[in-house]
Amino acid sequence: MATMQIFVSHSHSDSAFCHSLVDALRNAGADVWYDEHNLGSGQLMEVVQRELDRRPVFIVILSPAAFASRWVRRETGWAYELFDRDPTRILLPITAVPIERTAFSGQSGWLFLHDFKRI
Repeated sequence: MATMQIFVSHSHSDSAFCHSLVDALRNAGADVWYDEHNLGSGQLMEVVQRELDRRPVFIVILSPAAFASRWVRRETGWAYELFDRDPTRILLPITAVPIERTAFSGQSGWLFLHDFKRI
């Protein structure tokens, strides 16, 4: 069985939750990439695009901080573009904390969770 290739998008405010999730995924045998070293924005964009392209599973950790993050929004947009071209890709939103729909309604660039075609 092939190793699951996963990209995790998160706000650095949610690092503790993200680290726990990534540890659990890696312990289950998954190959997980996420920005654990706070790469600079120039270097980060190139690395993020490369890793998103090669990993068919995209997990976005949702929280109020994630909704406010341009990077999380950007990564989610890129992942959705890849999914739009290849519907076998998996987009999986996971909440770090309970979130009310009003926390992200009206914010440009966010899809309602029920709009994802494949979870």
